[in-house]
Amino acid sequence: MENKANNLWSVDAIRHILSVVGDKAENGNLKYGEVRYSSLVYKMLQALYMRQTVDEQVAGETLNVRNKQGFNGRDAGFLSNVAKNAQEFGTLTPRQLQSVARGLLKYSSQLSRLAAETIAAKAADFAKAA
Repeated sequence: MENKANNLWSVDAIRHILSVVGDKAENGNLKYGEVRYSSLVYKMLQALYMRQTVDEQVAGETLNVRNKQGFNGRDAGFLSNVAKNAQEFGTLTPRQLQSVARGLLKYSSQLSRLAAETIAAKAADFAKAA
């Protein structure tokens, strides 16, 4: 079961989700895939934002480039700002959704590792409770 869950959150699967959302509909409206995956993109953004250090979150920029966590220096300002502001509403606007999805594509490997860590931690918690 754990292997099946890890395949669900593979780098390729995450890239697919982000690509579907990042492709803008011709008429400017959200396509079905964008709506369907919007909460996942929001959660991915928040997960990476939480990987930023507290100082980086406050500053809205990457201060520790060596920890390879969260956003890179180029994306930190925009993605941190969107993540912080979106927390109030628990969602992203359609325009933010598309911009964030395109921006998160480069973080697919980090997101896949984060998902695997989360699954392993939940499995350990479940095993302890059993």
